[in-house]
Amino acid sequence: MNLTKEQLIVGRVLLAEGPITSDFVEEQIKKAGKESVLAKAVKACGHVSESLLVAALLSSYRIPRVRLEKYTIPDEALKLLTTEDARRFRVIPLGKVGAITCLAVENVFDLDLRVVYQLRRILGGPVKLFQAAPQEIDQMLDRHYPLPRKEVVKATPLPTAPNRKRLIPIEHSSGWWRYVHTREGPMKAVVMENM
Repeated sequence: MNLTKEQLIVGRVLLAEGPITSDFVEEQIKKAGKESVLAKAVKACGHVSESLLVAALLSSYRIPRVRLEKYTIPDEALKLLTTEDARRFRVIPLGKVGAITCLAVENVFDLDLRVVYQLRRILGGPVKLFQAAPQEIDQMLDRHYPLPRKEVVKATPLPTAPNRKRLIPIEHSSGWWRYVHTREGPMKAVVMENM
């Protein structure tokens, strides 16, 4: 399709506005509760339906795959996300192509759209998603975004004050032993003679 210079400019402006479809406009008008003059003006712009827009986007698109075990991730790419964000969204940054950040995800079909919008906000621009095997995502998260180590701190005994008595359970004290095993206690020692 050959576009004039003016059509190309207007088309780029529409892309920059974001994906505003006629379905989305109707949904927003219903949320507002009434159709204002401004809402009528937005509706009169003549947006394309979501199904036609999706069909146009899908006409030559394929879902790219990446084998992370064969891909060397640059250090600059790994710095794009924090450990918390990479693990929360289960994504691995692959690098940038200009302003486009390429990310590896497990499954494009199960990805919540809100995650894509949050990633765009965090990364400050558009993202391109590549699919990778779940076990490869796990391996890369463990390698490049490890969880902080939890170290067990060894208990150190507190020094006892010189005037503080050491607390010993009564059954382990020498007084208790004497009480139980000698004449002073309820049990008396008996010497058995050989018969």
